[in-house]
Amino acid sequence: RKAVELFREAGHLVKEEDYTIALATCSRCGTPIEYAIFPQWWLRMKPLAEEVLKGLRRGDIAFVPERWKKVNMDWLEGVKDWNISRQLWWGHQIPAWYCEDCQAVNVPKPERYLEDPTSCEACGSPRLKRDEDVFDTWFSSALWPLSTLGWPEETEDLKAFYPGDVLVTGYDILFLWVSRMEVSGYHFMGERPFKTVLLHGLVLDEKGQKMSKSKGNVIDPLEMVERYGADALRFALIYLATGGQDIRLDLRWLEMARNFANKLYNAARFVLLSREGFQAKEDTPTLADRFMRSRLSQGVEEITALYEALDLAQAAREVYELVWSEFCDWYLEAAKPALKAGNAHTLRTLEEVLAVLLKLLHPMMPFLTSELYQALTGKEELALEAWPEPGERDEEAERAFEALKQAVTAVRALKAEAGLPPAQEVRVYLEGETAPVGENLEVFRFLARADLLPERPAKALVKAMPRVTARMPLEGLLDVEEWRRRQEKRLKELLALAERSQRKLASPGFREKAPKAVVEAEEARLRENLEQAERIREALS
Repeated sequence: RKAVELFREAGHLVKEEDYTIALATCSRCGTPIEYAIFPQWWLRMKPLAEEVLKGLRRGDIAFVPERWKKVNMDWLEGVKDWNISRQLWWGHQIPAWYCEDCQAVNVPKPERYLEDPTSCEACGSPRLKRDEDVFDTWFSSALWPLSTLGWPEETEDLKAFYPGDVLVTGYDILFLWVSRMEVSGYHFMGERPFKTVLLHGLVLDEKGQKMSKSKGNVIDPLEMVERYGADALRFALIYLATGGQDIRLDLRWLEMARNFANKLYNAARFVLLSREGFQAKEDTPTLADRFMRSRLSQGVEEITALYEALDLAQAAREVYELVWSEFCDWYLEAAKPALKAGNAHTLRTLEEVLAVLLKLLHPMMPFLTSELYQALTGKEELALEAWPEPGERDEEAERAFEALKQAVTAVRALKAEAGLPPAQEVRVYLEGETAPVGENLEVFRFLARADLLPERPAKALVKAMPRVTARMPLEGLLDVEEWRRRQEKRLKELLALAERSQRKLASPGFREKAPKAVVEAEEARLRENLEQAERIREALS
């Protein structure tokens, strides 16, 4: 309005016209917001950024994923001066005082930076008024690698721990925080503030949208901790944090992580209960013992390398597979006959392998692993234990146990195909690498709930694995003719479903209009139905 009056007085006002504009208002009281010009504090960034760029070109700081290094450098090369003052009532107040007599600006002396000035340096007047503005929050945050270690004093912590090792943060504050910490570090300390920057993605909802109260899609981490456990939430986020990409947090992933924690707990409980009343009768390494120790050695080597490369998501997947599949599903079950026979070596292997697995998993599930490790070893601080070292590989044991696993898997698949319960005892004929089965017959019988036939049956269901083929005759197990009728009926159903999918996929309108995910799902459904149909044909033949 004042501008209009000035134009009118000067005779330069051409016309006045009403029009609608988007008027910003205060979120609290609704008062219209009008822009006003105030003096501000600015930081000249070009010379500061150049110091950082020299270091980055030397390779001072590693970025994970590496692509963020170029993004960081691009921003520094095009950096603008930084407005570091804010008109707020909270924050770090700017340490500047204005002389009310001569208007000179006074700041503390570098050697006495904690002492407020008492008189004007220019005229000596004691009438000083402090600037009411505060620093931009990222200005003080930029000093974090220094101030937390006692800077600007030359403390022992600063000497010992600067620069830091790894900075972990989200990519969304790369410029706001990381780049500005780099500026502070190189300017005040003359070197990088950290050696490596690990940038992770944002946690989104299951549809890939940012969480907000207005959308009603906010997942409260405290509620998730209450429902699934802190370790489960932590493990799920690490498991999903692949390549610095955003995380779509579906609650099913939290259920997966909770189930994994339960699996580990039950495995540890089994090992602890196996100690009670155990009477050692022999101390001989079994094939399963040798296999598990060898796989553990490989796992330690691979998972350690993934941790060191900061590929935490893949480390989570590797340790998940090692714990769930190799240790729980196979070794724990294969160890039961040896434990029943009083084999002390097997019990010792269970204890030692579990202890190492808890160490590998500790960075991802600290609470559960600490409790279980204390119960297993009597030691309270798992975090202070030495990191495991890989031992020797036993490739012969791994190959033999793999053949045994394939034989068991084949028998289980045949039972499922015949509609038999998993616990039903059957007789099978094996071909291929059968020596490990014969040498570990008790383990095979226990795991497969099956015994061996001396001769190949004339008619049987067949399951071929890469190293072992199993043949299971149906006579005496079920009504063969009734089974054939059920299989033929199922074959017709599968072929009808496959034909319907083929017609849908052959339609140009479907492929053009349907979302890509829907088309891919239909293609997957077609493949699955055709594969099932082929398996039934083989069984019927």
